[in-house]
Amino acid sequence: MTSKDSPSLFERLNAPFPYEEYSVNHDGFVSVSPQATSDRLNEVFGPEGWKLEVAEQIVDMNLFSVSILGKISIRDERAEWIEKAQFGDSTMVIQRSKTEPTAQAILDSKKKALSDAMKKCASLLGVASDVYRGRFTVVRKDTVDYKRLLVEFKLNSNSKQFKEGIVLLPDHYQAYYLEKGWEGLFVSDFHKGNTGGIIGGSGGRNNRQTDLDRHDEAMANLKSKYEAGNGTLNGFEDWLKKMQDKGHTCPQMDYILQDAINKKAEKSTTKHSGATEQRTANSNDSSPKGKTEGNNASSQQPNEDTSLVMEFAELHAEGESDPYYRLTFKHKGIPTEIIACGPLVTQIDNLDLKEGSKCKILTREAKGKNVLRQIKLVS
Repeated sequence: MTSKDSPSLFERLNAPFPYEEYSVNHDGFVSVSPQATSDRLNEVFGPEGWKLEVAEQIVDMNLFSVSILGKISIRDERAEWIEKAQFGDSTMVIQRSKTEPTAQAILDSKKKALSDAMKKCASLLGVASDVYRGRFTVVRKDTVDYKRLLVEFKLNSNSKQFKEGIVLLPDHYQAYYLEKGWEGLFVSDFHKGNTGGIIGGSGGRNNRQTDLDRHDEAMANLKSKYEAGNGTLNGFEDWLKKMQDKGHTCPQMDYILQDAINKKAEKSTTKHSGATEQRTANSNDSSPKGKTEGNNASSQQPNEDTSLVMEFAELHAEGESDPYYRLTFKHKGIPTEIIACGPLVTQIDNLDLKEGSKCKILTREAKGKNVLRQIKLVS
């Protein structure tokens, strides 16, 4: 039999999901829902052919985080159990004006950490392997193309699926989707424009000219953002060549420039706020009462370092069109996976991390994953 007639176990686990099961998370990565993951395991192994267990659970009420070492076991042809284990992480949500999470928030965080562990374990078996290998394309919500696709294909930007971006399926999925009678957006649809349908179709446009026009528009947008961040276009061509040599795409370069603009604006706002506070403090110093209040305010606002010192363990580069890093750090011997994307990829390259390197790490939680915000080597 051919592989088409009898797909391998890996092909069955990695088979495409219906388009509605894919979405873009807050950090711009494609994800598959936990329910779709468990459905795939049920479909391939049967409800009694696999099991999920919690090997270890760590609830940290200092960091308000939950880490769960989950373990998935599947039965092989000899009815013996094969195990895969991974840590899942989640950060508790704390309501405004509160200093600690509610009991429900702690419970929800445990569920998210377990779901995260299950998806990671399932990925080691091959479930949604194409997603984790970066074979999907994302049109980010802050781009012109995102708005264009919303209009052309009548997509709802308020739905969870398209709120953070639009997933473009790899073109080799088209035959599978046609066979199943499913609909979805493909990379080729992005270049064809509105063809009157979601799958295929000949739009009658000059695709080559459309691509050239879109490239010119993207370059004009990059130049505009480069000038906004640097005050001049001097050095743009050298910067562009450097980014292209690193394999960065236009959306990635757009992200890097926009991030620099945002940081510049935040720095300017902080500087202005600090100057205003200083003027207020100087004004208060004119009276003994004001001086006391100013001193109290200063003592109540220490410069706290909320970074966590962790040891670097390993790094995996993933994503073909939109590369990012999966890093593993250890804290008190417990491994934690952290995602690094955008300009932080370049920063990590420059750090030249070695196993055991101690770093100050600052992260944020997004869809159950730890996303890197800041990293600094500790001497």
